Amino acid sequence: MAAGARGVMIGRSIWQTADPAAMVEAMRQIVHEGRSADAVAGLTP
Repeated sequence: MAAGARGVMIGRSIWQTADPAAMVEAMRQIVHEGRSADAVAGLTP
């Protein structure tokens, strides 16, 4: 995000996880709240 990304691309890496809703929530926090991947890592199984 710091490099200028404006959003995310969602594909099978999201939908094939054990908990897709948790993965989408983690991505939302990264994009809209500026959290880091390390900070949201605990949200996904």
